[in-house]
Amino acid sequence: MKGTISNITKRIIRTIKATQKPKMVLVSFIALTVMPAMLLSGCDDAENTHSTDYPCRFTFDMSLHQTSVLTRIIDNPGLYVGVSSRKVKGVTWLTIEPNHGDKEDFPLTTERENYYSYDNMGAGNSLIVGCSNFNGLKAYDRQCPSCLKSSRNPVYTLAFTGNRQKMECKACGRIYELETGQSNDGVRLMEYTPRVSGSILTVTNL
Repeated sequence: MKGTISNITKRIIRTIKATQKPKMVLVSFIALTVMPAMLLSGCDDAENTHSTDYPCRFTFDMSLHQTSVLTRIIDNPGLYVGVSSRKVKGVTWLTIEPNHGDKEDFPLTTERENYYSYDNMGAGNSLIVGCSNFNGLKAYDRQCPSCLKSSRNPVYTLAFTGNRQKMECKACGRIYELETGQSNDGVRLMEYTPRVSGSILTVTNL
């Protein structure tokens, strides 16, 4: 992309030189140089909102759990769930805690699910996944990023609070809006990338 912008810029400059005075050439050159750089910088900033501090790779086959609240988030704006995993005698169990409804706890026992890894789900192996009202699917780390940064110890698990569209850190008292991922004082949750392909839901940053 940078090569393309550079070639276009060179062609335009040659045209300007043939038709305008030197001062106008200089002004035009500055504009053509700065604007592509600003566009590229803007794209980079958008990508940088997704955290890569901790590996995240979560896969969930919704066709195998059609009644799970985690499956139902796809078509339910405002529905969010906490997702965590643990091993019990070699079997992976998922715990799904919705912001509205009962907690679920079930094993992943199929051959397909056993192929996936559930050991890299962010800082504390726990995620928040849901459907926002205005921005589609969202996925966050369930650790308070401010407290985690201070201690590097993933023990600051966020809890649903208020209208259940927010998460609270009991340690520092920050409240995070799930719609935006931002706290009341501007701290942002670590955000990951959720995708749906067929019946497969993934959350990644790799």
